[in-house]
Amino acid sequence: EGDPIVLGKKTGIDASNDHATFVSVLGVEGAREEMWHHYCQALEAIQHAPRHMSYLKHLSDYMLHRDH
Repeated sequence: EGDPIVLGKKTGIDASNDHATFVSVLGVEGAREEMWHHYCQALEAIQHAPRHMSYLKHLSDYMLHRDH
């Protein structure tokens, strides 16, 4: 999913190569739900970490909102 120019490759290659992905197994909506579930779990774990790890939150945010 996305703009091939931004991605740097054609979209749909995993599907055409019959590669299993979250989307192929769970569908687009199911993959999005799992993404949010894991993101929320990561943020909760970061809050309970023994040290201040704001960079992990920034990394999680980047991974969630990136466009490629």
